[in-house]
Amino acid sequence: MTKLIYYSKLLMRTCGIAQKHKNAKTRSAKDSIEIANYRTKRAQYINPIPDSAFIYINKIKALSTHLNYGEANSDSDYFLGAYYKRIEKMIVYCIITKKP
Repeated sequence: MTKLIYYSKLLMRTCGIAQKHKNAKTRSAKDSIEIANYRTKRAQYINPIPDSAFIYINKIKALSTHLNYGEANSDSDYFLGAYYKRIEKMIVYCIITKKP
């Protein structure tokens, strides 16, 4: 029982130190605004011009990876999925209506 308490305290201490450790780069307000602008542009272009939205999704992915910004990085994966879903709908529509 004593060993269990010792190891649990050791584990808690290690987790506490790991949470305080900052290996992520600090994000400036400019970087956050830039990512927000890319998100806005992606939302504007996803339906009318999905190819342009793809460019902004890749910009979000590149910047969030460079800044080690986890939330934006996972958002970019979600946006990429939405892009492929939109492209699929366009292809199905073209096949059904027989438009090029």
